[in-house]
Amino acid sequence: MIKLTIPSEPIAQGRPRFVSRGKFVSTYDPPKSKAYKEIVAQYAREQYHGKLLEGQLYVVLNVFRSVQKSISKAERARRLSGAHRPTVNPT
Repeated sequence: MIKLTIPSEPIAQGRPRFVSRGKFVSTYDPPKSKAYKEIVAQYAREQYHGKLLEGQLYVVLNVFRSVQKSISKAERARRLSGAHRPTVNPT
C-alpha cells in the first residue's frame, strides 16, 4: 500500500482556458489549478520513490477541510465537535 499525505487545502479543478494564437487555439489551466497541481506533484515526488504504477489502481482518498470562517459561533462549535459535518462549495 502506498500512502501519500498532501498537507494543503484542496482546490477544485478549474475549467480550462482557451487562447487564440494565430490560426491555432491553445488551452491552459487556470493559475490556481496549475499551482495546486504543482504542489501535489512536489509532495508526491518527495514521498514516493518506487517505480511508476501501471494497470488498474484502487484509490482511497481522505480529504480534510477546515471549517468555514463565515458561520456563526454556535454552528462553528457544532462542526468542530463533530455534531454537524462541515460543507464547503468548491472555489
